[in-house]
Amino acid sequence: MACMVNTFTSPIEEFDDADEARNPPLESGDFKQVLLAGGFELLLFNTRLRGKLGAMVMFLGDFGGELVKDALVITTIVGQSGTQQMCRARPRKGGYLIEMENLELGRYRLEVEIVTAGWFLTAEFYFQKV
Repeated sequence: MACMVNTFTSPIEEFDDADEARNPPLESGDFKQVLLAGGFELLLFNTRLRGKLGAMVMFLGDFGGELVKDALVITTIVGQSGTQQMCRARPRKGGYLIEMENLELGRYRLEVEIVTAGWFLTAEFYFQKV
């Protein structure tokens, strides 16, 4: 079954420093999108509080386009120095909330592990806390 998706984003594996220079940090309403195994789709939205990145909300869709609301979502935020912060993403309005308020300024890697309907899914994103 083929899946056609129109988007202005790219999987994070294709980003490099030159791409980041051309694409400044996301503003409210912007998102990253990744297609995962089994036809699952992951959308990651930045949210801002007083102009600063405060949290991300992640939505997971299944192959039928329905939101997956009962997944176990574990996130690991990895800093430039290698520090790691692991937590379970909290359900939030059909998605999953990933807190960012207590992070220092800088570049981070977000690793996401999802368990749902017998699937183990992983994704990776980079973001800049400014």
